Amino acid sequence: MAYNLLKEKEFHQNVAHYITAEFENNDYTVIYKKIRYNASPKTIELAFLNKKFTDEEIKTLQSNLKNFKLPNTELIIRQKESDIDQKMLSEINKNKASLSNKDLKINQLKEELAQYKYTDPTFAKEIEVLFPNIESFCFGKLTDFSGKDNTSLTTVMLYTPKKETIKGKVVTKEVDRQKLQQWLAEKFGDKEVICRLAD
Repeated sequence: MAYNLLKEKEFHQNVAHYITAEFENNDYTVIYKKIRYNASPKTIELAFLNKKFTDEEIKTLQSNLKNFKLPNTELIIRQKESDIDQKMLSEINKNKASLSNKDLKINQLKEELAQYKYTDPTFAKEIEVLFPNIESFCFGKLTDFSGKDNTSLTTVMLYTPKKETIKGKVVTKEVDRQKLQQWLAEKFGDKEVICRLAD
């Protein structure tokens, strides 16, 4: 019994490696999976979100089973309506809905993260031309927790002025902070933008 359990575990591990290598690594989304170890031959039954395989592709995939130590195993890909019964269709639709909700959540998180960063490469060039005394700067949105009951996003620029040596003395070049703040407020439509010297 222990030997049979070990062989079954090994089979399922090999199947997992096969599915990852042949399908998931190629961005084919598996939405239905049923594995029969005690059948003869053993079977791997799969259905996919969008991908449709040709007969030639299925033959190649079947042949590749031996590379994953899966002899006496048949690959069954369900992709025709006539191949899909009501129970399987219900599970596929449930998995599709789950994937859709996951994609929506991922997109929502991406949109939230996008609020915090600004990646326009021309912005740094504009700063270099309009405010040549700025050596370096950080720019983006920060969450302001100063409100008691809510939070807000605040546009912030932290900048470091250039320095020069005059008669052996290091002097910090002047940056017109008010002008910088007004320009940023106009450019980004945010009158509450904050400009500060970086520590």
